[in-house]
This record gives sequence, C-alpha cells and structure tokens, in this order.
Amino acid sequence: INMKELPSEEEEIPFRIKTYKKKELACMYNPNITPRCAIRIFTKWIKINKENRHGGSAMQEILLETGCGTVKGTEREEDILFRGISYATAERFSYPVPVLHWNGIYDATGKEKNCPQYDTFREEARDADNFYYEEFRKGDTFLYEENALQLNIQIPKNKKKCPVLVFIHGGGHENGTLEEMPYGDGLAYTRRGLVYVSVGYRLNVFSLYESENYGLYDQIEAIRWIHKNIE
Repeated sequence: INMKELPSEEEEIPFRIKTYKKKELACMYNPNITPRCAIRIFTKWIKINKENRHGGSAMQEILLETGCGTVKGTEREEDILFRGISYATAERFSYPVPVLHWNGIYDATGKEKNCPQYDTFREEARDADNFYYEEFRKGDTFLYEENALQLNIQIPKNKKKCPVLVFIHGGGHENGTLEEMPYGDGLAYTRRGLVYVSVGYRLNVFSLYESENYGLYDQIEAIRWIHKNIE
C-alpha cells in the first residue's frame, strides 16, 4: 500500500452505492483506490446504513397512553418505536391469555424477547455456508425466553388513523425472530404512513406439542390485541 495515496482522516471521500445481486457495495470513483482507503469508505457506508435502518441517530423517549396503560417508547427521527410489548401470556403447552392492562409504565425501549429455537443453543457463526445467518442475523444479538409473546410497533410521527400492516415472520414454526432483517425494521412502511407491527409467537415443541398448534393461537391472539389497541 502506498501510504501517500491515502487521504487524511478529515478529508471527505466521494463514493457511491451500487447494488449487485442484492449485495450493496461501496464503489470508489477512483478505481485505483488502495485497500486501506476502501476499508475506510466501506466502514463509513456501514455507519450510514445503520443510521438509516434505525430511523436516524436522533432518539429520545416518549410516553403514550393506551387502553392497556402507559407505555414508554423511543421517538426516532422519522417514527416512534415500541419494542417487546407483551400481547399475551401463556403457561407451557397452554393457550394464550390476552394482556388487558399493565401496572405502571410499560418500558418498550429495550430488546425484544423471542421464543427459544434451535439457534438459541448453538453458535451460528461457526456453521459453514450458513445462508440464513449471513443474510438475516449476522451482526445482531437475540434474546430468548419461553414466555415471549411479544410484538414490535412502529408508528409514523404526527399522523392518526393510519392503516396497520401486520407482519408474522416465517420459519416453518421452527425458527424466526421479531428483529431479523430485512423485516426487522419497518421504517420503509412508516415513511409511507403505515403503522408497522411485527409479531412473535411460540415455535417448535412449544408451539406444536401434541399437535395443538399453540403458535397459531398466539398469532390469532396477537391480531385480536392489535385490532383492539391500535387505532
């Protein structure tokens, strides 16, 4: 590497973003850019991309009155986010019971919980050619809890009576989480005036024990909760 070719840390480096086969690549206008400078550019692009994914860097807490009580969320630059709101509770191998009210202020600013699954008990990054990990989970952390009937809600700022889009993740009732990309953040929908809700539910043995399909009952209960509590 020719160190003289490297721009200073303060110097702005012009670059553009290209998409190739669903992979976003940072490309220099100068094809002769050195490897070290290319790494610096790509790091800068990652920072920009993360800020866009989370609605910008400006965030503050906000309180909202609901039919279930007061909930605390995160007001972002472009929308308001509530994470990990419990819509129901359930004993093991039992049907869900809806959450009707909570005492005090419900803190929906932390990390959401997900149902235990195969990925809970292994280190995914060690798997060779793990497409699912590389595309949807790499770079993120996930919390698991057996009673994790939760949902994330994103609402546009300064708008009322918006359409509601409900997303129920796939995974064959074996795996899946609320926050996996590309659907983990609904900023693209709130920018268009939609309320975006992603739903978590029980998986694998917790869902399908003795063919009771508890996970499907969870999804039905979540839709009922959304219909009752989101205007």
